Amino acid sequence: MSRDSRPGADQPRYPLGVSATEAAADRPHAGTMSRVKNRRKAAPLAKAGMILFALGVVAIFADMILFAAGSRDLPLWLNLGAMLAPVGLGLGLLGVVLEARKGSRRTPA
Repeated sequence: MSRDSRPGADQPRYPLGVSATEAAADRPHAGTMSRVKNRRKAAPLAKAGMILFALGVVAIFADMILFAAGSRDLPLWLNLGAMLAPVGLGLGLLGVVLEARKGSRRTPA
């Protein structure tokens, strides 16, 4: 297959000879600002899930590093701390689902 070797052949084409810089100048930050203004905060349950998940992942990495270093009798609190990752994941997912259901009830159909 042959490629078009003209300069700018791989650029998007705009109608009536409008260049990409002219098209971008018409709408600076068109979608960015509206997306930031309309953004909702995360649900408290989802935030708690994220924190627990992060702590669990840190415990998993510490557990793996200590095991690879030769430690065989790892402390119980470290192994239980690794269980925070799936608990945090479940809690975060539950928080997101509940927030989405609450948001869908607010909007009129």
